[in-house]
Amino acid sequence: MSALINHRRETALPGLWHDYANLFPMLDAAGQDALRADVQQHGVREPVIQFEGRILDGRNRYMAARDLGLDFPVVEFDGTPAEALAYVLSTNLHRRHLTESQRGTVAAKLANMKREDTLLQNRSANLPDGDAPISQAQAAEMLNVSERTVRTAKRVIEQGAPELVAAVEQGNVSVSAAAEVSELPHDEQAATVAQGSVAVKTKAREVREARTALSDTDEKGGALPPEPIDPERRKLAKLTAEAAADEILGLRANLKDEKAKTARLKSENEDLSARLAEALASDGGRTIGNLQRQVTTLKGRLAEHQTAAKRWERKFKTAQERVRELESLPIDMGVQ
Repeated sequence: MSALINHRRETALPGLWHDYANLFPMLDAAGQDALRADVQQHGVREPVIQFEGRILDGRNRYMAARDLGLDFPVVEFDGTPAEALAYVLSTNLHRRHLTESQRGTVAAKLANMKREDTLLQNRSANLPDGDAPISQAQAAEMLNVSERTVRTAKRVIEQGAPELVAAVEQGNVSVSAAAEVSELPHDEQAATVAQGSVAVKTKAREVREARTALSDTDEKGGALPPEPIDPERRKLAKLTAEAAADEILGLRANLKDEKAKTARLKSENEDLSARLAEALASDGGRTIGNLQRQVTTLKGRLAEHQTAAKRWERKFKTAQERVRELESLPIDMGVQ
């Protein structure tokens, strides 16, 4: 039977959160400001709870008290890991008004957790037998969401930018919209989130529409499972056959130019490296320093152009695929 023991007051604790506490997001900036103002006026009224030497519950209360230099009540959770998990879930689900998307994110995190043997001692937490991780179905039941929501949330956690995941955790974006946006590059995800929840919904709709437009069909005419949308393919899908042919010519020129720059910089780098080796064999300290700086600069430029060359090569291949698709249509591309 679990209990709260060792009641005391502290001014500081090791700043480590328990894994179960990390299932739930911290308060957003506005929530933290409001809590800090309340703690400054009334102090910390609910104790910070520790388990296994880490903070199990009360992270936000602890941070507010620490920032204000106030002491706060502390208790130890005396129970099994299963009881500690059940306590965290029950406390947070009753304390917070979480959306289905937020609960789905918690369930997705929970489904990825490893459990210790002691977790099996308590059946009240609805944990399964064996020493395998908690399944998505079990996590879904514990958080009162569908398995589909858990799978969608897991997809967002695995491929979403930190800003996108945080937006779902804070309840600002639905997990279904976030899953669509998570197919985009991380910088584009972050930029979309920065524009607000309406922008995320709009972007999600654009991704769905682009997927529908580019979805392939099998030999029987049935739709194949959609693949993640490449922004370049989305762009090329809007071009006519003639425009796509022009685009591939431009990409080929860009790719050739970047490869030429890479080859030239590689040659310069090799030449400077050879001169540096010669200088090292002599006593020209100043010459060595200058050559080392030049080599470092050239290596940086070489890396940039190698990256650019790879990017143009990917765009070139994507354009080739699009041109092949257009060539297969019963139209005249007008390209000799």
